[in-house]
Amino acid sequence: MLDSDAMKQIQKTIEILNNLNDNEKDLVLNDINSKLEPFKNDGTIKKKPKKKAAFRMEKIKIQLNKSSRVTSCPLCGSNHSNNIKKNGKDSKGNQRYLCKSCKKTFNTTTNKVAHCSKKSDGYWNLLIGGILDNKTYKAIAEETDSSISTVYTHALRVMEQVVNTSKSQLLEGYVESDETYFLPNFKGDKEIYKYNFNGTPGITYRKTDHELYGIPTASEIKNRQKKGLGLRGISKDKICYCTAITNDYTFCGGPVKRGNIDEVTLSKALLMNLSPKTFFIGDSSRANKTFVGKYNIKHELVVSDKNSRNGEYNLQKVNYLHSLIKEIMKSNRSFSTKHSEKYISFLAWKLKNKELPKEEQIELLKNMMLDNKKPLTWEEVRTTSFPIGEKIMSGNLHNHISHE
Repeated sequence: MLDSDAMKQIQKTIEILNNLNDNEKDLVLNDINSKLEPFKNDGTIKKKPKKKAAFRMEKIKIQLNKSSRVTSCPLCGSNHSNNIKKNGKDSKGNQRYLCKSCKKTFNTTTNKVAHCSKKSDGYWNLLIGGILDNKTYKAIAEETDSSISTVYTHALRVMEQVVNTSKSQLLEGYVESDETYFLPNFKGDKEIYKYNFNGTPGITYRKTDHELYGIPTASEIKNRQKKGLGLRGISKDKICYCTAITNDYTFCGGPVKRGNIDEVTLSKALLMNLSPKTFFIGDSSRANKTFVGKYNIKHELVVSDKNSRNGEYNLQKVNYLHSLIKEIMKSNRSFSTKHSEKYISFLAWKLKNKELPKEEQIELLKNMMLDNKKPLTWEEVRTTSFPIGEKIMSGNLHNHISHE
């Protein structure tokens, strides 16, 4: 309880405040609130409010914790909470669940990047943070005390999760679309592997991709051009990358064919990702004209050399993405054509989420998942097919691999 002297001072203060007008009262009260330390009813000082960034990060962690309270099955997609029940714990003490619909068990990491991985949560934080910072795989391997091949496989696993997500999203509003062309890159394409797919020692023989698909390598094409035998303009020696991106950097696209784009290829690459609310912006190529006319898409086709940078409709965002891709392709960190969709999708994801704190980006990538879609395995990384070209031999790539 307050003593009599304190009560008299409070009464005098109230009388002084009552003699002020409304604006003066607001100024005085705001000044008092900013200078006085906040107290609770019991006389103890209240804790200072958290900063916005820290509060937002805590909010995200709460949302992720809520999402870990599984309400849907990652194997069959059943989202009825009554169909999911707890089913004991694994050897590490993690909770497992049983889906009554598909009769299968799973845990909170099923179909996420850490699925079936023995690596710790700290390892995944360092790995994802490293690829977000554009570190080399060698540097990440040294930081995480892992092999380069393990880091490479897990990095592609993270990127593949982004690809899976981008394939299921629709592009709405203004969508900029354009093509870019690169020589084929067969980086990592070997005839002999020293290890089998399960990691055990053993020699593995296979046909190289450029032999299997009949595509000349970049060095062969450059040697041909030096002799004056290269084709002028856009030739079939180059790989066409068709990309589309919205104002908020929602993205779809990847390598589509050898040589110039056509309407059929453009439809296969983009049509499934375009919303009815799409306003298509592209160059005035024959493929774009046929594409927007055939499917009655609202559009604006600009002349690249005049309106690609100026005017209400332009191709600035998609050209900026292409410039980033070219920087990587010209550097020592260039990626192979067969994994190019993963790298480009991840690059677009970084642009879309560049305003988010790094910790938040790591959490989003760790928890990215699609129903009934398992993360990439080491075997799938090594046997990924070249996405362009006609196969000389029929059958799956696995049929052309022999073990000794």
